[in-house]
Amino acid sequence: MTNYISNNGHNPYQTPNANDYSSATASPSAGYQMNGLWLTGLLVNAAVSLMAFVGYGMAMGAIISGFLVLCVVGTILILSGAPRVGKGLFIAGTIGFVPIGMIGLFGMRKAADAVVARDFWKGDR
Repeated sequence: MTNYISNNGHNPYQTPNANDYSSATASPSAGYQMNGLWLTGLLVNAAVSLMAFVGYGMAMGAIISGFLVLCVVGTILILSGAPRVGKGLFIAGTIGFVPIGMIGLFGMRKAADAVVARDFWKGDR
């Protein structure tokens, strides 16, 4: 007898049910979890922003705080379902904190890579 089951255990001649499309309707950021590097990067960026106010005055503190706002808004967007825009804002925000801002950038990238790898192995390419 011929075995017609292929494509990860799904029978190609069987009518699909609602469970077969659950991953297609999931939000694009499903699975983004803030890791330690990402959180540490945001906290370090906040500390640098505060030090800029104290050490360099209002003008420099306001500029550096603008970069911090971009990082925070990017994080909120990533975690709420708009990862493409959120990652762009987060990357733009870390530019003001180079080289120490790279900590958060590496953490965000690690979280994004984990989601891509999970989707790849799950078959949601």
